[in-house]
Amino acid sequence: MTFLVARPQQKAQQTSKLLAEKGLPAKAFPLIDIDEIDQKENTGLLSKFLNATAQKILVVTSTYAAKWLTQQALTTVLRHVDIVSIGASTANIIDNAEMNTYIESMAVAKPESSEGALSLPILTGKLNAHICILKGVGGRQLLAQQLQQRGAIVHSLDVYKRTVSQDVLRNYAFEQKQIKCIIATSVEIIDALYTQIFVQQQDWLKTLVWIVPSDRIKTQLQINGINTVYVSQGASSKALSECAEKLVITGVVNV
Repeated sequence: MTFLVARPQQKAQQTSKLLAEKGLPAKAFPLIDIDEIDQKENTGLLSKFLNATAQKILVVTSTYAAKWLTQQALTTVLRHVDIVSIGASTANIIDNAEMNTYIESMAVAKPESSEGALSLPILTGKLNAHICILKGVGGRQLLAQQLQQRGAIVHSLDVYKRTVSQDVLRNYAFEQKQIKCIIATSVEIIDALYTQIFVQQQDWLKTLVWIVPSDRIKTQLQINGINTVYVSQGASSKALSECAEKLVITGVVNV
């Protein structure tokens, strides 16, 4: 195995499968579990937000937030909402839920990051709007802070949380010498790799090639002393596998 895919379970499997289809050996490493947070309370808060009379913009930060939104059966009150989706995969979930007839507009952030969202026309300039950010617990505050500075009234709803999988901690097994590259898609995953998985092998981690989906995660790795880091064109399995394939073709990673 060459690529260790450290992602939440479903996405780790998806990325590993796509790598295998490209002839690239990989092992799914489902280090993070995604758990919902009090759905009833959050649904009530979202409904209250949607009843505001001002312009309403809903920022959906991930596929997990999009799945939460589509499960709320709120289509009757989404009619006058503009949506900002961080990433094409997030937008696709909303599209596939057939919610578009209830949405004024949907813009997709490129690159798939807070910076990409902040550069969209709908979120630039002076904002006279109520904005609700659907997100996971923790994470960056950049989006909320910048939108507030632009004049928006910002609400943040934590609709899921990431936790380290105890099953993986107990049962993971692989030979380190077989790993040439780690694919990691969040700062939380990197923290878990450093503090719970490879506590005694941090020098070894510096010898590997890393693939991450954003400059922010790359910076975190560099703080940890890792310099061979490549940034994919987003966090989708397609973008990550294409980056991995390019590294193999150019000889950066040997399979």
